[in-house]
Amino acid sequence: MREVLIALILDYRYSKDQILEAYLNEVYLGQSRGEAIHGFGLAARLYFGQPLQDLRIDQLALLVGMVKGPSYYNPIRHPERAKQRRDLVLKLMMDQQMLTGREFEMAASRDLDLQKNPQIASRQPAYFQQLKRELSRKVGDKIKASKGVRIYTSLDPVSQDKLEKAIAKRVLSLKKPRAKD
Repeated sequence: MREVLIALILDYRYSKDQILEAYLNEVYLGQSRGEAIHGFGLAARLYFGQPLQDLRIDQLALLVGMVKGPSYYNPIRHPERAKQRRDLVLKLMMDQQMLTGREFEMAASRDLDLQKNPQIASRQPAYFQQLKRELSRKVGDKIKASKGVRIYTSLDPVSQDKLEKAIAKRVLSLKKPRAKD
């Protein structure tokens, strides 16, 4: 009875699109170094190293297919199983006329195309400590972590990681002795 009441309240307060968006942002899609990966955006960064909006249809289908069982369909540990599941999602999309036969064939023929060392970029602890200090100073204890408040920052952890690697590589090349003319 309680679940029925909660469902009615959710249906009254939120549109179907808002409920779906909340689910897609919170659904469990695997782990990276002991840290749970929740949401399609973070999973896109982990498995493909790209933002969600830049993924191809086959990559999106893989993520959708993983929802049924993120461990069972883990593309890193079980690539064949994940590929079969992805292809099933693509076939269902074709059956629903969301894809043409040609688009299905192209998408299903692709490899999983995962990034080589799937990992989420470091969490930038100093950045987040500073963010917490600023929030505490400006808002105090009015916001609780469990209240569902979202805070958006300009930090892009994947871009930050790429930048740090590029700088480290450049510094190494500058340290190498140069040949004399």
